[in-house]
Amino acid sequence: MAKRGRPRLPARLKVWKGEQHVFYTDRSGGKPITKRVLCSAHGATNAEERRELLGTFRRLEQEQRAEEDKFGSLGYGTSLCIALDNFKKHVEAQAALREQSTAARIGIARTTKKSYLDTLKRFKAWLKSNDLLKITTGKLHAEHLSRFFDELASEKAHNGKSKHQRGAHTLNKHRRQLRTALLNLAGQRPPLFPDIDQLKTAFKPLRTDNTQPSSFSPNQLTAFLAEALSDEAVETVDVKRTVKSKSTVQRFEQTLGERNRPVAKVSRLFLVLALTGCRRGEALSLKFRDIDMDTGVIRIKSVKTGGTRWVPLLDVGKKIGPQFLSLLAKWKMQGTTYVVSDREAGEPGFPKGPWNRISRKCRLREMGPQALRQNFTSYAAALGVPATIASLWQGHSSAIAEKWYRTLVLSRIDADDFETSMGLTRIISKLISGGEAEVISMHRKKNMPPSAVAS
Repeated sequence: MAKRGRPRLPARLKVWKGEQHVFYTDRSGGKPITKRVLCSAHGATNAEERRELLGTFRRLEQEQRAEEDKFGSLGYGTSLCIALDNFKKHVEAQAALREQSTAARIGIARTTKKSYLDTLKRFKAWLKSNDLLKITTGKLHAEHLSRFFDELASEKAHNGKSKHQRGAHTLNKHRRQLRTALLNLAGQRPPLFPDIDQLKTAFKPLRTDNTQPSSFSPNQLTAFLAEALSDEAVETVDVKRTVKSKSTVQRFEQTLGERNRPVAKVSRLFLVLALTGCRRGEALSLKFRDIDMDTGVIRIKSVKTGGTRWVPLLDVGKKIGPQFLSLLAKWKMQGTTYVVSDREAGEPGFPKGPWNRISRKCRLREMGPQALRQNFTSYAAALGVPATIASLWQGHSSAIAEKWYRTLVLSRIDADDFETSMGLTRIISKLISGGEAEVISMHRKKNMPPSAVAS
């Protein structure tokens, strides 16, 4: 049995410098320390009040001693960096657990792990730059955390070769990650923080500007889809190459082979996103086996919650995409596994380059996967679909659906199904009958200058 060292006397009254003090043993910092408090400072001016004050500190000593006997020596003297390293190991273990047992829906995703480790790395770098690497958990204050977040807000962040100021959303993300880390450590035994509640004041999120809901007119949606089909029909691309030895720029055309084409076709991905309101990862991982061609029900596995939901293209009320279901049946006949791909080449990834190129040509930089998800909710509101139903289709709360209900699509086509209201029926019917070339020709002719059309 470990020795406790020299036994300490219980709290006692003692005259020091001509005034009555209470001398007691404080164990809150891990190591027992003898402290004194002035009786008159606590309102104890007579013998009876001083005895009551003495009893208060003796009970405090008993509580601390009982906690120490139960949990061992208190952990307020633990190195903060060591505690953060232990949480880092916990995060890595949780990420490995998710990869080993995905079906069990336990652990955390790789992106979540990366986010946690990034925040911990920045916080430890700040501790080092401020000569606080040796700080203990018991000495950590909300002021330290506030200074760390203030420095994150003031310094420039790298985005490729460019630099920019961090926004409120990014700073709030770091606040959430560090708060989770400290709360996890606070739940350990022995206790690491004397008062975790006082640290929570530094985690108050910054106010962010509410992003405006995104909704697109039928003309914008059809223009993007037609441009995507036109972009996919191109067999050669313009290449610009800089020759360092001669300091010259060479331009030439290069044949775009199958190896250089993205696995996911932008046109297919666009239609899945626009007519199901699913997330980008859900659309990319959607397989033909998840679609019941007879009932028109699509089974979507959520990449965010791990659950499963169903989107009915042939709902008895407001239909989503009866023509789109026929197009899906045609795509399925090609024998591929993934819906957004027309060839077998592994799991498709997001075609960021082609998508951005098409967005620039259509002058629709804001038309991304998340914007199309919001657009689906806006069309649901315009078609009279209740927020609770739309939220079931899209896999979020009804409060989120109602948020995007504030932007109605006034330019929509009056119809009873989504694809007609979005103006996509004509192009979809052409794709079913094999008329991609006609769609591309009409789109290119529409975007030609007047002089070229006249000639």
